[in-house]
Amino acid sequence: MKKSILIIVIILFSIKNILANEKVDAYSFFYEEDGEGALILYYQNEDIFGQIISYGGYKWFKATYTNSDIETSTFIQPSHLGISMNQDSWMQPRYEIDEFVYEFEEINNDQFLTFYSPEATQTIVGYMTRNESFSIASLSSVAWYAGTFIPIKNANNLDNLLKINTKTFCMLINDPTIINVKSKQFNKEVLTAYREPCS
Repeated sequence: MKKSILIIVIILFSIKNILANEKVDAYSFFYEEDGEGALILYYQNEDIFGQIISYGGYKWFKATYTNSDIETSTFIQPSHLGISMNQDSWMQPRYEIDEFVYEFEEINNDQFLTFYSPEATQTIVGYMTRNESFSIASLSSVAWYAGTFIPIKNANNLDNLLKINTKTFCMLINDPTIINVKSKQFNKEVLTAYREPCS
């Protein structure tokens, strides 16, 4: 158990170091269906890790993820399976992720869940490739959270987020961890044009 915790600490420290020093090779991003949050996948050499961002914070996001990852269960599944207010519908056993290592942080009222899980990121990349929305849900002993995420693969996706929530759009597209990094889905000129109204 102690060895496992040490490995987790080393992984999360490495991820924070990578982000702080802009050593990411590429990224993909997603927006939460309600426009209140986003998810960024970071590609670094052979590794992929992710970060869920709740802009402005969310009570149940914090209540769930301030618990240790060994005290939570996480599920990633097709979005159409989740039913509002029905906890079990978001956490169907066949979609449970075996190991989902994370760290929760709150910075200037925004909440960040940085995670490492080869199974989870491979699953998310699959949804991105198929251009399908998906949900991420986690259950702790005191709370649960579920969010539906939509891949951002084209201008229509960017326009949709812009219409839903301009603030989230601007914060995501200007996120300092990705602003100078290559997007897997967009060329630099497209993103630069979208960033201009947010300046």
